[in-house]
Amino acid sequence: MNMFRRFLFFQFLLTVTLAQFDWIDDGVPVRQGVHIEWQRSGDVSPNGDMIFSWSDTRNGIRDVFAQKVNAEGEKLWGTEGIAVVTSYGRQEDPILIADGEGGAFIIWADYKDEPDTEGDVYAQHISSEGILIWGETGVALTNKSGQQTSLNMCKDGEGGFFAIWKDNQP
Repeated sequence: MNMFRRFLFFQFLLTVTLAQFDWIDDGVPVRQGVHIEWQRSGDVSPNGDMIFSWSDTRNGIRDVFAQKVNAEGEKLWGTEGIAVVTSYGRQEDPILIADGEGGAFIIWADYKDEPDTEGDVYAQHISSEGILIWGETGVALTNKSGQQTSLNMCKDGEGGFFAIWKDNQP
């Protein structure tokens, strides 16, 4: 590689690296507090916004929340993010992927209809504006006895997603 190409390559790397750190020195706190103790997930929207999800106990039991942060470090879904689901029982272990339109799909383990050891898999679609598209509690992907664990998801290439999990039926 000649010297000019090396210089251009170095300049490109420097520009990309500095652009990633255009926020405050210590980053942007998406959520602060003592209640964040469980699974976190995030993905980047096509326009560069970052969307995060997590579960915490600010309401006394684990619920799922989300936040969207733009390239300037501004929180777009309020100071504390939005509640994805706050039903009775635990909701935890969210997995999130961007929907390609500025919003996100989220799946999680939900224990509202089952004993503490048997959770179902639920999903929610959040719009770019932070609106819950599939209602207050999302939609059940499973609703049967036995625990569903090891949740994961990927894009289907057509604006939706595939969800997978391990089914521990008795």
